Amino acid sequence: VMEPQAGAWTAIAGMMADKNYDRAMELLGPLCKSIITVTVEGYDRSLSGEALEKAAGFYCADVCTAADYTAALELAVDKSAGGPIVICGSFYLAGGIRQKLSEYFKNRS
Repeated sequence: VMEPQAGAWTAIAGMMADKNYDRAMELLGPLCKSIITVTVEGYDRSLSGEALEKAAGFYCADVCTAADYTAALELAVDKSAGGPIVICGSFYLAGGIRQKLSEYFKNRS
């Protein structure tokens, strides 16, 4: 198993407000060169992308909020410059962004 390098990843992150998002960003932030936060779509319990951006900003220098999943994917591809992109935080985010991810890369090839 390969250990992640500090500052190597670009992440798209979205979480529920009732989870320990500060601790999650503390663990994730140092592994990322960029974090794009997004509000998980369709759930009342979602933490706003802006609130998650504020928490992540303590642990990663390049953090911004995307308006939606498609904008988050576009930002992540630009910021990653071909490096790894990680989708993390909530299974609801992973499930919701999965189809958009497939469509996004299908349309780019």
